[in-house]
Amino acid sequence: MTGPGAAERKHVRSPRSLEADSKASEMLPAITQILRDRGPEGFALGAIAADLGTSSRMLIYHFGSRDELLGRVMKLLRNDTIALLGAPPPIGLDEAIGRFWNYYVHAGHISDMQLFFHMASRRFEEPDRFDDFASTAVDGWVHFFTVAAEADGMEESAARTVSRLTLATLRGIIVDYLITGDLANGERSLDAYRAMVSSMTGAAVRGRSRTSRRAVSG
Repeated sequence: MTGPGAAERKHVRSPRSLEADSKASEMLPAITQILRDRGPEGFALGAIAADLGTSSRMLIYHFGSRDELLGRVMKLLRNDTIALLGAPPPIGLDEAIGRFWNYYVHAGHISDMQLFFHMASRRFEEPDRFDDFASTAVDGWVHFFTVAAEADGMEESAARTVSRLTLATLRGIIVDYLITGDLANGERSLDAYRAMVSSMTGAAVRGRSRTSRRAVSG
C-alpha cells in the first residue's frame, strides 16, 4: 500500500507491545518536553526524531503513528498536571476549579487543551484506538475534583457526580473560548458555575448537619 500514512499503517503496533517497549518509555519524557517547548505546531515526527537523534521511521515503529505518540504524551502530561494541581490538596471544590482554570487559561497551558480536543476527536473517529489517551481522560480529573468536593462536606457519590459535571463544564467553557476567543464571556460563565457549586456544597453541608442533629436528638 502506498500514499500518505502508508509507512505508519505498516508499522502500527498494539497497545500491549507498546507497554512492553522500554525504549518507547525511555523516550517519552524527552518527547513530552519537546511538546511543552514547541507547542502543537512543533509536534512533527521529523523534528522530534532529529532532536532525539533517531528517525521518523523509528518513532513510527515504537509508537505506531503520530497520534498514538501524541496520545501517550498527553496521558503523561495529564498525570503530571493532576499531581501538580493536587499538591497540596485543594480545600474545596471552588479552589480546585480555580486551579484548573488558572493553569490552562492563564498560566500558558491552553495548548494542552487544544491537543486534548484534537485527541478526543481522533478517539471519536476510531474508538478502538488511542487507549493510552482515553484511559485517564476522565477518571483522573474526576478523582481530583471529588477529593475537593468531599473536603466541602459532600458524600462520595454526590461528590463524584458533581465532579464529573464540573469537568465537563470546564472543558465546555474552554472549548467555547477556543472557538470564539471571547475570554470575558467564558469567565462570566465560569463565575456563574462557581456560584452554583457554592450553593450545592453549602446545601450538602447543611443537609449533613441536620442529619447529625437528628441522630443526636434521637
